[in-house]
Amino acid sequence: MERSLKNRWNNRSLRLRMTLLYVVLLAVLLATLSVFIYLDLRAFLIDSTETRLRAQAKPTIERFLSVENPSAQEQATIPGVAENLSRNLTSRDTTATVLDSDGTYLANGRRLEEEIPAIAPSSKHVARALGGENEIGYTARDAAEERMLVLLIPLRSPENPETVLGVVQLNTPLAVTDQILFRERIFLGASMLLALLLGTLGGLAITGAALEPLRQIVSTCRRLASGDLGERVNLPHRKDEVGQLASAFDDMAERLEATFASQQRFSADAAHELRTPLTALGGSLEVLLRGSGDDPQAANRLIRGMHREVLRLGRVSEQLLDLSRLNSPLALNFREFPLRGFHPAGRTPRPGARHST
Repeated sequence: MERSLKNRWNNRSLRLRMTLLYVVLLAVLLATLSVFIYLDLRAFLIDSTETRLRAQAKPTIERFLSVENPSAQEQATIPGVAENLSRNLTSRDTTATVLDSDGTYLANGRRLEEEIPAIAPSSKHVARALGGENEIGYTARDAAEERMLVLLIPLRSPENPETVLGVVQLNTPLAVTDQILFRERIFLGASMLLALLLGTLGGLAITGAALEPLRQIVSTCRRLASGDLGERVNLPHRKDEVGQLASAFDDMAERLEATFASQQRFSADAAHELRTPLTALGGSLEVLLRGSGDDPQAANRLIRGMHREVLRLGRVSEQLLDLSRLNSPLALNFREFPLRGFHPAGRTPRPGARHST
């Protein structure tokens, strides 16, 4: 299975594979960026709502717990101010619930039908608030499965701030925040799809332009294979990898053309040089076959002539081999050795002299 998928992938065009890899990388980057933007926006909206609620509640709580307030002095455990405090902290989009120092429910400020229902307090979070922890906020769902932001504010004694007299719970719906986040998801998703579409089209165009020289090389290879040894890629001068490949290919094609031309010249020279002695040998053999064997002197002359032609053929063969070696590229190997013995007495070779072999 794995090998089959690998083979199918390798059988795809290089342009398609490069574009797919580019699009996958682009999708991962866009998805990562979109998630980061979405989470940052969600945190910002919730933090802003939490900061607004705390800023609105702080003056009211301080006024009800101030030492000048007779109600707070009469009831140090908050029950005397719980009803009024919860009512003053409640609005159309926020409901306040007051708990005493034991976490017992005292009052909530909801009076009208259109006001937000109170969320049942979470004992775990209430215990943290009663322990003196500030800035406690979390999300929960009400009976209608609507998402709510719940804040807990410790009520501290005016005389001793370390003493927690109770807890105020504020809950407000996150419907507006959820609508903004929903639109943001739609926007990020649509933007990502559009970016991937444009990236795919751009990737196909860019990879097509980048691979065009390779297509030229492939076309030139096919024309060379068909016998047109004069074909060259002839790309404009460029120093990248594709330009180096095209330049190396043209150099190879030139060497191949020169090699084939040398072989053709060698074949022509060999045919020309071998024709004369072979013709002479053939003529002598014909004479012998026609009866020159009856004349010993004539036969001896013919045999001697044939021997000379054979020797000539041997020399021609050696000369042709030397010619083929001369036409082949020479590899020069350099090494250093002392030339003192090759110079007249009293002369010394130049230091560092090199000799090629």
